[in-house]
Amino acid sequence: MPDVKFMITLARYFSLVKLNLSSPSESQIANAKELLAKAIQDIRSLAKSLNMDWAEHTTLGELIEQECFKIEKSGLMEVKYYQNSVCNLPLQEKIILFRGFQECISNIIKHAEASLIEIYLQEENNYLKLAVADNGSSSKNLKQVKVELIRS
Repeated sequence: MPDVKFMITLARYFSLVKLNLSSPSESQIANAKELLAKAIQDIRSLAKSLNMDWAEHTTLGELIEQECFKIEKSGLMEVKYYQNSVCNLPLQEKIILFRGFQECISNIIKHAEASLIEIYLQEENNYLKLAVADNGSSSKNLKQVKVELIRS
């Protein structure tokens, strides 16, 4: 069931956008764009929180591989993916790591002016290491996270 408060907030965003675009000045257009960006962000957040089934029966490695395929298919850049782990993480941890990975990739696509992304998913000494490197313009082109795996 949709969140009523959320729907009212969205309606308010879109009403403000409509007002800003009725006789638009440059500042009103900028304001409308800001409101639309916020509405889109809120819709994405709600959609992600409502449905986590997409990750339940898939490993982190498979989720990353699917994302690599989408990037390659788009033709935006080349992606090289190296994996030595089939680690099965609890759902919440898997989703947190995957969303962080998606944010990193999104930032590379938007800002790095890269033509190549290299992704490493490695399990070593009871740690899971996820590293993303690009050949873009940023001086900090390696992003990585290391997570301790707690085995029962």
